[in-house]
Amino acid sequence: AAGAGRQPPSSSSSSEKEQFREDLSKVWVGQAGACTPLHFDLCHGLIAQVVGRKRVTLFPPSQSDRLSPFRAADGPPRCSQVKLLALRAGDPRHVAAFPRASEAQGFATDLEP
Repeated sequence: AAGAGRQPPSSSSSSEKEQFREDLSKVWVGQAGACTPLHFDLCHGLIAQVVGRKRVTLFPPSQSDRLSPFRAADGPPRCSQVKLLALRAGDPRHVAAFPRASEAQGFATDLEP
């Protein structure tokens, strides 16, 4: 295939060059129906779906402005004010409160065992 074996262009961004830190590793376990708020993590992660199904939506850092993160004094750190389910459902109050959120470009996928 065209481009096979080529490495992606390198970036000078320090965040992309961060090394894995074992001391930041965590294991999260959820129950059926659990919905994790839109947030960003401080370290790389791995997600595994053992039972059932989970929809995961990822946004690149370049979309943060559109996702209305809380200011440090106003809400949970590293979390968005946007409720993705309300936005996707077209909740008129949520859409009006966060008009740029619908412009955010991310990637969604469903995980299953």
